[in-house]
Amino acid sequence: MIGTELSRSSTLDFGAVCSIVRSPFEETLWRLDQSALTGQVFPQAPRRQRNRQDVWNRIDHIRIIRNRVMHYEPIWNRTHLTEDHQFVLETLKWISPVMHESIAMCDRFPVVLASRATTEARVRQEIQRRYPPT
Repeated sequence: MIGTELSRSSTLDFGAVCSIVRSPFEETLWRLDQSALTGQVFPQAPRRQRNRQDVWNRIDHIRIIRNRVMHYEPIWNRTHLTEDHQFVLETLKWISPVMHESIAMCDRFPVVLASRATTEARVRQEIQRRYPPT
């Protein structure tokens, strides 16, 4: 079961998923039977959110965070970082509850977030030590 779900979910990369749920595909993919298609791709999504616009809003939000991380932009100062994390996990659960559980078992986000203040203070101290104000 796990192998089947993981292989099915991994056939498209995140960029492809973002492209498919964008509005240019509204007529060709999403208008035919919107809830059936969404139900196949996001089987655990609540029925009221099984439409292209709700899925796109969710995927786009994740895309923005993902791009910031992948382009080495800081995200630690985001005011809703915990909510962003939960949002990503919930979306993952829409696609594959098995994958969600697998990731949740090794998710270090809560530990890293809890140590944020201490880490930030150490980094600031080290920056001041290396680059004292002139």
